[in-house]
Amino acid sequence: MTSVIRNFTVSAIKSRQVIHLHTLLLLSIVALVIKILLLPLSSNIQMWGFVTNSRVSWLHHYARNPSDIP
Repeated sequence: MTSVIRNFTVSAIKSRQVIHLHTLLLLSIVALVIKILLLPLSSNIQMWGFVTNSRVSWLHHYARNPSDIP
C-alpha cells in the first residue's frame, strides 16, 4: 500500500503536478487504517485454520485407533 502511495507521489512529481500535503497525509492514514483492520482478520483466519486442522487430525487419529477414545 505504501509503495502505491510512493509511486503516486513519484509519478506526480515527475509530471510536475502540485500535490497537496494533506491529500498525501490522508492517503497514508487510510492505508494505515486498512492495515490495522486487516491484521486481526488474517491472524483470526490463521487461528481458525490451526483449530480446524488439529480437530481434523484428532478425528483421523481416533478413526484409525478407536481404542484411544477416552
